Amino acid sequence: MAGGFGLTTHKHAYLFTQGGRLLFAEHVAHPRGSPARWLQHLSTFLSSPVSCGCRQNLETWLLFESAGFSKLEMKEAHLDIPYPFSRNFYGFAEV
Repeated sequence: MAGGFGLTTHKHAYLFTQGGRLLFAEHVAHPRGSPARWLQHLSTFLSSPVSCGCRQNLETWLLFESAGFSKLEMKEAHLDIPYPFSRNFYGFAEV
């Protein structure tokens, strides 16, 4: 699972071998301008230093889409958990 440690960035692409599959479940940013996004900005500012750099306001799906995976399947889910963390994307990516 990718989770808050930057596995979704281009500089970490070397971690995957040809034909490898990355399973992911990420809480991601709510839509821009929404009250939830404002809470995510505040939460990220307050908690990022003590939560391994986790950024609730990161548009993680854009990183997956631009990473150059040969196959990407991604779905959105809204979980019944605190508002800043409720929007999630999950799926898999293949190298």
